[in-house]
Amino acid sequence: MPARQRPSLEIRAPDFTCRVVFSSRRTLCVTVRDDKVCVRAPLTTTEKNLEAFVRRQTPWILKTLARMRLKAKDRPSFVPEGTFFLLGRPVRVQGAAVGSVFLDLEQNLCLVPEELAENAQACERAVVGALKGFAVRFLGARLSETAARLRVTYSAFNLTDALGKWGSCSAKGKILLSWQLAFCPTDEIDYVICHELAHRAVPNHSKAFWEVVRRYCPEYEKARSRLKTRTIYRFAA
Repeated sequence: MPARQRPSLEIRAPDFTCRVVFSSRRTLCVTVRDDKVCVRAPLTTTEKNLEAFVRRQTPWILKTLARMRLKAKDRPSFVPEGTFFLLGRPVRVQGAAVGSVFLDLEQNLCLVPEELAENAQACERAVVGALKGFAVRFLGARLSETAARLRVTYSAFNLTDALGKWGSCSAKGKILLSWQLAFCPTDEIDYVICHELAHRAVPNHSKAFWEVVRRYCPEYEKARSRLKTRTIYRFAA
């Protein structure tokens, strides 16, 4: 068999199945994503060494799978009768005779076109699109108001789909905010916005930086602590 054409294989453990992918890499590594376990291995790795590696990694794999499954239970659902949070309030998704997704904030409803009701992925895309539209308006207005309070400026504002952070501020003053902040209560949103704008006054995380944050967001520590327990989810593109 040519050196670069070793087929993948599966290793079955009592509580999970692990897919092994071979490549020209030099070391073994394991990843867990979307409830799937994958080992990437050098082309010459024996099955005996693979099985031993998986046994050693099993405690970490099981812990990671359990954590991910717990988060999946809280994942927003965008299909009819599903629920998600908007500004910290529960919103129910309901099929209706509407031309496009409509967020009824007074009734805490998200109305989706009936023709999308049977297609979960299309429904998710449509609701995510509507939520991004809401987020750019709500977060943009909040950002502008907070910048005026802090007496700082920023060069641009955009939403981000990044999974690793709620916001960022570039050296040139471009603010990126996760559209999924729209799920959070307003005090958490205000903390993230204040945090990023404070970097326009102090470009690091020194004591002076946190003093600016506390001055304009006195309860920031509570909001920051709650945000650390939240998940930024991956949704249908």
